[in-house]
Amino acid sequence: MVKQLLIAQDLSSVGGVSLGIAVPVLASYHQRTTILPTMLLSSHTGGFGVPVKSDTSPLIQSFKEQWATIPIQFTGAYLGYLGTIESIKAMGSLLAELSDDEKMTTIDPVMADHGHLYSGMTTDYVNELRMLCLAQADLILPNLTEAYLLAELDYQENPSELEVDQLLKQLLKKLNLKAVVITGVTNQQNKIGVAFRTAGNESGWVLKEKREQHYFGTGDLLASCVVGELMTGKALEEALRFAVEVTWKAMSVSDKEALDGRLGVNFMSILPDINRRMGK
Repeated sequence: MVKQLLIAQDLSSVGGVSLGIAVPVLASYHQRTTILPTMLLSSHTGGFGVPVKSDTSPLIQSFKEQWATIPIQFTGAYLGYLGTIESIKAMGSLLAELSDDEKMTTIDPVMADHGHLYSGMTTDYVNELRMLCLAQADLILPNLTEAYLLAELDYQENPSELEVDQLLKQLLKKLNLKAVVITGVTNQQNKIGVAFRTAGNESGWVLKEKREQHYFGTGDLLASCVVGELMTGKALEEALRFAVEVTWKAMSVSDKEALDGRLGVNFMSILPDINRRMGK
């Protein structure tokens, strides 16, 4: 039996996002990974024009059948952009059949931001993704818009800390989760970061000063670090503090290098931090 961490996300040829970040980051955490591209793109969709796309959802069933002959068993799974209802359903079947009983599944429910669904996303897609979270997820990392969609509540642009905590509680209960992390939350002191709550009643916020420049891939970097931290035995709050710190550091390095934000945050700059954390 081959034990692996499954990473299922989109793969963009240009722009440092999604699988392009998750694979090297989780390799730095000494994780042996099975990679499942859910969509192939010539570039990500932010600022490069209209990319060439190829939906890989028809392949997931065949991938699963071949993996079962190896056989592979997943001790963890990290799911990002899935893209189609067919892909969500196939992923649910794959996890149900090839996963260890003790697996930890993290889902970043990529589908919306700033109060709106991404182009091509539908209410049916939201409902299907909600069911996948209920059936398979231990931890989810939605942004604020995605959190309200999964909770089936009206979107609020600037919720109070109390309202965010109520949203966290609603998601924990509704989706039967071990933990929820909402990314991109802000406070009145112009800080940004994450808010979290666990089924064990631990909760809090981890924040840093807002930065002016936007870089693609910052959410992917943060989520990948959280998964790596948890897979190596760290508690959620400790994992979040490290992930927020190194994501902010990567943005700071990117600022100093005057990088084109479309090409993604300089995640390579923080890989030595992870190596030191892993004792290398």
